[in-house]
Amino acid sequence: TVTDDTTTVVLTEGEIDALSVNQETGAVALSLPNGAGSLPPALIKMLERFETIVLWLDDDAAGKAGVDMCVGKLGSRRCKI
Repeated sequence: TVTDDTTTVVLTEGEIDALSVNQETGAVALSLPNGAGSLPPALIKMLERFETIVLWLDDDAAGKAGVDMCVGKLGSRRCKI
């Protein structure tokens, strides 16, 4: 559950990943809407409120490219890998 005090979010590649992260850690988790290569402007706007964004993407070529894209669009100061 996202509250006004929530400062950290985990960003995953898929919906099942986000559900698993939330279930196992209790962390707020969101999924990229179309996999590692998608970070639409509406999601970027939604993520502005978070101080820390944990990038929990797959350790494959698409996931690594997705991390680079997310860091480029969201800022290296806020992104943790």
